[in-house]
Amino acid sequence: MRYGLVAVLAVLASAPVHAGAEQSPKVHRSPAGAAVAKSPASDDCLAPDAIVKKLQARYETTAAFRADFTQRMTVSSVEDADEQRGVVAFKKPGKMRWDFRTPDEQQIISDGTTIWIYQPADKQVIKAPFRAAFVSSTPISFLTGVGKITDDFTAQRDARGCTADRLYVK
Repeated sequence: MRYGLVAVLAVLASAPVHAGAEQSPKVHRSPAGAAVAKSPASDDCLAPDAIVKKLQARYETTAAFRADFTQRMTVSSVEDADEQRGVVAFKKPGKMRWDFRTPDEQQIISDGTTIWIYQPADKQVIKAPFRAAFVSSTPISFLTGVGKITDDFTAQRDARGCTADRLYVK
């Protein structure tokens, strides 16, 4: 479920960004309408810690969301790639639903206590305790609504800098 956490953060990051009281940012709109804040003194990107602070604030005030997703996985050792598409929905605390549409239909559903993985082609459902589905506690903390980005990640400038509609942080 590591990819699930990445999807959560990516969707939250695509929400409008607003600067704090210390700065009055210029807000630029991308063609899709997403706001990107830039420092009033220059066109430089916000510092990584400022981006993370805004992302954390957005995460804390978001109770639920739904988004289309594309997940790409590459196995480097055999040079094989797989792409899946579908719809994901999250609701704090711990509720989520992944509807994989292509290439193979699959559903992953959790009520915060139990997780079910339904694979129609195999005519099977896998049921497990929610916490047992994760290798680490990081995804659990974010899915249950208590995640702190600065506790689990170290933010650094990304070589891509920023664009009119994106702020990048590594």
